[in-house]
Amino acid sequence: FVAGVARQGVSDFLPGGGDRKAADAVLDFTIALEALLLPYDEKARHGDLGHRFRMHGAHFLANESQQRAALARKLGRIYEVRSRLVHGGKYPSLHEIQTTRGDARELARCGLLRAVHEGFPTAEAFNQMVLGSE
Repeated sequence: FVAGVARQGVSDFLPGGGDRKAADAVLDFTIALEALLLPYDEKARHGDLGHRFRMHGAHFLANESQQRAALARKLGRIYEVRSRLVHGGKYPSLHEIQTTRGDARELARCGLLRAVHEGFPTAEAFNQMVLGSE
């Protein structure tokens, strides 16, 4: 199954990959990332979701620790554009939406493939990653 998904690409297993509006795709890919990076955590359920999204993603998706800061910024931009699409405020430009769609698509693909190969991370696993006891 995983090899088939890798060959076919993310468009075959995520709604955001089809011929849909770019804004809808941003939402679809970000929802996939949220499901992966924000598992239920009783202790952190009232915590800042955007911060957890960035920190969990930077630790789970980065191959090397030097990549984490840039990845956290990219995830922050994805989450910020998603929030503006969902909650209103200054609507993102078409360029922002298209750029975010590509970034969110790639990170969702990488994250979901890693989760399929290595297992989906738990809240406890993220706490260990972020606190440095990987």
